[in-house]
Amino acid sequence: MEFKDYKPDSKVLSNQDILKKDKKDLEKWKNPEREPESTIKVIRNSETMEIPAEETAKEPKINRRAFLKLGIVAAGSAAISKIPFSKKLENFSNNKELTSKIDMSVNEQAPEIKIKQSLKKETYEREHMLPEQILKEFVKTFEKEKRFSQQIPRDIFSDNFFIAQQFSESRYNKEDESHMKARGIFQNRVESVVEVSEYLSELQDKGLIKNYNGPIDISRETAEKMHQLLDKDDDYGRATGKLYDICMWDPDYKYNPGNKRFKNKSITDTQRYIYAQYIEGPKARLKKPSDWLPSTKPYVKNNMKLMLEILAIRKEFELAGHDPGADFDVVEVLRETDRKENRGKDIVAVAKEYLKDKGMIAKI
Repeated sequence: MEFKDYKPDSKVLSNQDILKKDKKDLEKWKNPEREPESTIKVIRNSETMEIPAEETAKEPKINRRAFLKLGIVAAGSAAISKIPFSKKLENFSNNKELTSKIDMSVNEQAPEIKIKQSLKKETYEREHMLPEQILKEFVKTFEKEKRFSQQIPRDIFSDNFFIAQQFSESRYNKEDESHMKARGIFQNRVESVVEVSEYLSELQDKGLIKNYNGPIDISRETAEKMHQLLDKDDDYGRATGKLYDICMWDPDYKYNPGNKRFKNKSITDTQRYIYAQYIEGPKARLKKPSDWLPSTKPYVKNNMKLMLEILAIRKEFELAGHDPGADFDVVEVLRETDRKENRGKDIVAVAKEYLKDKGMIAKI
């Protein structure tokens, strides 16, 4: 008798009755006319082995749980058999739930496997995002969320503030990599990537931003893969660096709750501290400037000097009738100062020469 032909009685049976009936039916499944063999080949745990024949003659232990498991196997087999042959491979390769939820084992000695409930599709996809997808979420969130595009204080986080830092970090070379393994235009480290992910997730959880669809948490391995991609696209490094700067100041985040750290500081002092935190991390906000690391002090000083030079370049552009908001040209003038022949020259003189080379003579 095959399993599919077995039909239990319609009446309610006790556990003892079920066991008796199971044993009775098992007798029917045996073949008493089969000649005894010394050994029989069986498959256990995907390996073929020979065992004494008398072991197979023993009645297998089958209880109600095993009976139900056999029912699941039969139901699963019936469902799969209805799938056209051409689509069977597609179901097994693309729909993992179909196979993972069918327990093919009826071995009572094996531990019972508990199958976790499937996460909602959107939650699963969010928690299993590819590293580059998360970086794209950083870019999208920074560009589209009003919190970053309109609401952050522009007197602190000005274009000049960010341009000075990016030029100081990499000379706007996205392929630059420091001896500390910092990468991209902003020379971000792996810790920066982790921090930004945590920051955006917390703002989303608090309802302060609405469009961030990145994972709630990222592993160190994922963060390292994201870090390796920062030199692939300028925007990846740019968004990560700017968001890291902002999270060090944000009154709704853990490092500056209620703006207690910067409330009584001037704009210039606040900018200095944000630059310092970019080098030393959040702990720099707790120190006096005189206690910053030796590497932090010249970094902050250079960035503040670059901001003043950018201001002078824009003023020169305005006098010449050139767009003072042309950030690309501003960066090009800064790059000109790196040339050997321009070292030591006044930034205004370098800006005038740049305008002249572009066919625009600065007004005097």
